[in-house]
Amino acid sequence: MVNVNKIKLIVIDLDGREPPLELFDVCEFDKNRLVGAIPMYKSTVNSLNGFEYTLYDITDENPVGHMSESVDFIKEFIGYNMSIDDILDIILDSDIDRRFYLESYLYYKSNQEGKPINKFTIDVNYYDDFIHYLSEDIITDEVIKNNEDFSKSTVKIETYLTKPEIVIKFKDYLLGIVE
Repeated sequence: MVNVNKIKLIVIDLDGREPPLELFDVCEFDKNRLVGAIPMYKSTVNSLNGFEYTLYDITDENPVGHMSESVDFIKEFIGYNMSIDDILDIILDSDIDRRFYLESYLYYKSNQEGKPINKFTIDVNYYDDFIHYLSEDIITDEVIKNNEDFSKSTVKIETYLTKPEIVIKFKDYLLGIVE
């Protein structure tokens, strides 16, 4: 699962080259562009090195103009406009390749939608594992400092969680909340 705020629409100008298609669970082509949905991680950006691309929030209204049908298809694939019941029906009906996206939107719709975004500075053990295993609850993160061996980090985060929820949910990594 991933925080839905990290799922982006990406438009890549192909210029006769093909981007690494393994990055995409869903994409559509026209003559010289690819439109797809992609969870944005630092490794994703590195994989696209050398390609001209534009990122859009999934909530952007018709960002790609003439490819609006492709954008609608992609939003449907990832569960953007679906209800909780519709997402559950699809997840329970089959073994699907879009489960990652649907589970992310299900988590968002059932636990985060409508909640305010909170900002915290926290001290954590093993930042990489923390971000990897709890990414669905972290909208943005910024490492402020690390110790010598990078086992402890101070991180600014944006999250839908409250302070008591952070203490419970992040307990395996949390060293403290910086006041």
